[in-house]
Amino acid sequence: MQQANNNNGNSGFSLSAIAIRQHIGTLMLTVAVIVIGVFFLTTIQVDLLPSITYPRVSVRLEAPGISPEVSDSGAKFRAIDSDCRALPKC
Repeated sequence: MQQANNNNGNSGFSLSAIAIRQHIGTLMLTVAVIVIGVFFLTTIQVDLLPSITYPRVSVRLEAPGISPEVSDSGAKFRAIDSDCRALPKC
């Protein structure tokens, strides 16, 4: 039985055709990739509990002569407080 030429004049590069024709080479390449992957997977060092440092923002205002109760209710300090709330939370 003779195969028909289905390329229609296209003699381009076909990875699947090469993989089918060279099935032993494809198998060896696949096994090599798996062995290298297992080797590197066993030698990689992964910390199960990494140390995480969260970012901190501190705001210090100096307003001489103002008590903490007055500063909490002051309009000037409410603007700073609303600006600080816009910071992303971690």
